[in-house]
Amino acid sequence: MAEGLFARDLVLSAPDGRAILRGASLEVPSAARVWIEGAAGSGKRALLKVLAGLLQPESGEASLHGIRLWPGEGVAALRGRVRLGFAFAKGGLLSNQTLRENLTLPLRYAGRRESEVDAVMDHFGLSESAGLRPHALSARARKLAQLARIEAHDPEVIFLSEPFEDLEGADLDLARGTLQRWAESTTRLLLLSAEEADSDLLPGARRFRLEAGRIHPVEEGP
Repeated sequence: MAEGLFARDLVLSAPDGRAILRGASLEVPSAARVWIEGAAGSGKRALLKVLAGLLQPESGEASLHGIRLWPGEGVAALRGRVRLGFAFAKGGLLSNQTLRENLTLPLRYAGRRESEVDAVMDHFGLSESAGLRPHALSARARKLAQLARIEAHDPEVIFLSEPFEDLEGADLDLARGTLQRWAESTTRLLLLSAEEADSDLLPGARRFRLEAGRIHPVEEGP
């Protein structure tokens, strides 16, 4: 299988039976920058979870950097082979862990020093909340915590859903600057989903749209 991300004929339904993905397919090379657009409720977050190996589709296949996810073990197949980072619009933090514990968990699995996370929390303005659990954090802090966890782990592939939701002012500027810095890597694969792509943020990024369960390239203007 080729480097990059490959998905073909993905099918997924919601618990109520509503179709989310209806044969969705996508192929992007290694180190690509990709925006996946779609209206609210179109299934963008579910799609990213399938592509990240976190949500099993009913049928179809997907691979990441030549490693088969589906059919297969999903994200477990990447362990020790590809460093993966993700931040979704909701959730994403373990409820029984403090903020600091959530951020250090990936470092612990990678055999790195947990103290490395302290500078990252300070950078994102989260140091004072280090001992709190997710339910005690504001929506702003939860969003920044997910970005901080990615920053600390320094992954090779990043999936972001609605990366700027709940952020404004200086926090929004921080998130945008962080994303631009991640995109500067010539080897990192970066996939983002939003209702509408921010083309000014990542010039030249590939744009797709999830609509009626299928992925379509977005035609660029002249």
